[in-house]
Amino acid sequence: MKRLAIVVVAVAAVLAGLYVVSREEQPGASHRVAAVELPAPRVVGPWSPPVTAADLTLTVVVKRAGRAVPGANVRLTRDGAALPGVTTGADGVASVKLAPGPVELAAEAEGATARRAVTLTPLVGDARVELELTSGAPLEVTALDAVTKRPLRGAHVEVHLSPTEPRRVLATADADEAGRVRVQGLPPNEYLVSVVLEGYVDSRNGIVRAPSTSERWLLPLQIGGGRVVLPDGQPAAGAEVTSTPLSWEKAESATADRDGRFTLPVSPNGARVCARLGALAGEGRLAADGGVVVLGPQRRFTGRVVRSEDDAPLEGVALRHAVGALVETAQTGADGGFTVGALCGEQPWVLFEHEGYVTEGALLEDGQTVALSAVAALRGRVVDDEGLPVANAHVELDDPSETTVSDADGRFGFLRVKREVRVSAEEGERGGSVDALVEAGQLVEVTVPVGPVLVKVPVEVLRDGAPAGGVWQVEAVRLDGRPWRRSTQWHAGGRVSDVVYATGLRMPAGSFRVTATESVVDDDEAGGSGSTEYRLELGGAEPAPIRVHAKWPPPKPPPAMRPLRVRVLGAGGEPIVDAGVYCSGANSGWAYTGADGRGACQLLADGELPVDVTARVGGAFAGAKPAGWEAEVLLQLKAGMTIRGRVTGDAGPDAFISLVSGVEVTGQPLQREFVFEDAPSVRSILCVQTQEVTHACAVVVPDGGVQAVTLAIGAPGTLRFTVFDARGQRVDEPVLYVDRMSRRVVTEQGVVTMSLAPGQHVVVVNVRDGPERWERVLNIESGKTVELGR
Repeated sequence: MKRLAIVVVAVAAVLAGLYVVSREEQPGASHRVAAVELPAPRVVGPWSPPVTAADLTLTVVVKRAGRAVPGANVRLTRDGAALPGVTTGADGVASVKLAPGPVELAAEAEGATARRAVTLTPLVGDARVELELTSGAPLEVTALDAVTKRPLRGAHVEVHLSPTEPRRVLATADADEAGRVRVQGLPPNEYLVSVVLEGYVDSRNGIVRAPSTSERWLLPLQIGGGRVVLPDGQPAAGAEVTSTPLSWEKAESATADRDGRFTLPVSPNGARVCARLGALAGEGRLAADGGVVVLGPQRRFTGRVVRSEDDAPLEGVALRHAVGALVETAQTGADGGFTVGALCGEQPWVLFEHEGYVTEGALLEDGQTVALSAVAALRGRVVDDEGLPVANAHVELDDPSETTVSDADGRFGFLRVKREVRVSAEEGERGGSVDALVEAGQLVEVTVPVGPVLVKVPVEVLRDGAPAGGVWQVEAVRLDGRPWRRSTQWHAGGRVSDVVYATGLRMPAGSFRVTATESVVDDDEAGGSGSTEYRLELGGAEPAPIRVHAKWPPPKPPPAMRPLRVRVLGAGGEPIVDAGVYCSGANSGWAYTGADGRGACQLLADGELPVDVTARVGGAFAGAKPAGWEAEVLLQLKAGMTIRGRVTGDAGPDAFISLVSGVEVTGQPLQREFVFEDAPSVRSILCVQTQEVTHACAVVVPDGGVQAVTLAIGAPGTLRFTVFDARGQRVDEPVLYVDRMSRRVVTEQGVVTMSLAPGQHVVVVNVRDGPERWERVLNIESGKTVELGR
């Protein structure tokens, strides 16, 4: 249960975005096929768990820079307890006899440290471990108070074997005055780090990769109080109470006094609590200011346990349901049946254990049948792409979830496996997996390939000798014939917004063709690209960066253009200089007139003829439809006009006055008296409106001079009419425009009903797919209905 909890927390922490990495930065699947031909899983023979396991020989080889280290002290730990240590001889080798099981090792000599873990198992026999002493690249953790920001001296830091094995502790230490712990000798891999200090709760359990440096913020615990009451509200004296932390930390427990009251340490974020008294149980949330847990009848779940091979009932299966410090146990009868109580929540998580069968955990539903698998065994080797053994690989069995570490010969074993299994292995930045079918009572042997040793090589994409801008797709392909390909996205700064890009490629030794292609470019511009050859040799100094010099193709030739000639004249026929002309349509463009009033819109040669050509100079305006590409469009300006008006009524503080002329839309804040100077001399729509509502409108006739307009704000009126086509048929989907804006209306039997602001409006009706068009300026009175008939 606790192992499951920490796995959930670890996964949730990563998904919550503790850090963002590119796909290349994670151990990928693209390199999980070895170049050598691997043997298929094979059945070694029948197998049953040994009744008494004989001691096995563990051989420890300590080296530094490839040479044997005599006199190295090797400490051995199992389940947190120290075992008698050993010292290497002149050849750097020490041996010890140990019972089967997991063992953690730490070797120290010459001021350097090395740490490893191994599982001794009769499946593979005697084991050999090689420890490479190192004094650099430690795993460093600093513990800090999340409230005061002060370092926490004495915080106990544990480094666990892997995120799925919180009970396999590789190293422990207490923080110094600066709250810092440094752990040396860890091979590069991912580890779970926990920080414990009395009176604090770890704010998050972190998965870290060695070597690295990280800070851990611990929240100080508070004392939370609460009460446990019976269903009738009376105090539940003597009730057992436990906290159920969100992580795998230990649960706190207490007993309610005669008033049903209890106290428990609680984090500032609160905690879930569970209480039990006889056949009553209940749960609640505990906060620093207290909480109430109401007990109720404990829910009971029944079910059966059978053998997965033949569905025969299993007698004597032990059931264990734990919530915090509270535990419920049960056992199956001759028919495999069981009954177990739920301590808290709707469903209990129950472990099912029976000698000779694989332990199973299940979230129960009433009447559920649980199948247990008879034990089988699996052993194997972890190899690289040349078939050579890979030591110190983290090997994980998916179901049941177990983790071990390969020894110096790449060997590993699992004593209790189910029928269909997946075994995954990771070492450093490489990894792989295999699937196998294991029948009950069999021992099956598998080989897990993890590929070649990978080294992170820096990548630089350059343009004219400087880092290129943009995001680049970088791909490396091996040139020596062995299958290997890897790609990543690269950015010079390593980050764009909240996306972190790779700064390098994880690569094996060998020769490569590395290409870079710009990922995001404009539609009208071709992206850059480049390639180079690179050779990587392992060992020695840090690898030189891969430098790809990118080039851009020549720019595309400009598209072919053709002119649409335009001439703009004043009201008296005089040419207008520097008049702005707009040719509008699917093929649009601008032009400016010269001394003779002539200009030309330069438009795409293969585009359509513009729909309209317009010009506006001050308040004067002219528009025309072009007859063809060869004909000059003549625009004769009409004098503008001045609109003076007043507003009656109240439209609210956010109202404004808009003028829609068909050439442009202008507006100004609402005033009782207003003026629009140099308004285009075209029919225009003047309205008082807010963002949501139009309050009053008027149609301004293009007569030039000064126009006087009154806008009376009031309640809207109604317009109703019926639409018929040329054949006299009612039209249910007319195309309707009001004041130059399209209007969607719901019609029934061709009848249109709409609400309009008081004043004048231009209403245009088109019949879809037909030539019929109806246009009229209508006057709408506040609160009244205008019936137009048909």
